[in-house]
Amino acid sequence: GIAVWVLYIDLVCVNYDGNIYDASVIGMITALTNVKLPEATFEESSGLVKATEELSVSLKLQRIPYSVTIALFDGQYLLVDPTEVEESITSEQISIVFDEAGQLCTIWKVGGLPSSPEHLKECMNIARERYKQISMIINNSR
Repeated sequence: GIAVWVLYIDLVCVNYDGNIYDASVIGMITALTNVKLPEATFEESSGLVKATEELSVSLKLQRIPYSVTIALFDGQYLLVDPTEVEESITSEQISIVFDEAGQLCTIWKVGGLPSSPEHLKECMNIARERYKQISMIINNSR
């Protein structure tokens, strides 16, 4: 309650081939799960907070969200993780973010007409399954 760490993430895209939102979220969450912070202690006598790099602690995230973007092509075909070319010819994109508990974090829709409840439900089911695939890939790479 006396001092806090402040973390900043600077994201630089060096090559774009579509779906930058999902790639950014995956990169940022993966980076945060690998953060080690110097252990900090408060010395009451001096009123100072001291950090020791020899002792480090992992950052504990309360939630692990991943984004899944689905583009609608030709009014009926769903494309998961669209490339730049696919993005340019689709009428709408929906980015859905779930956490590890399967809890919906956000939905972001760009373009197109209003989506029907059935269409949104189908996209959400795809996103839930894709979340499992993404988290398996990331967990196996550690």
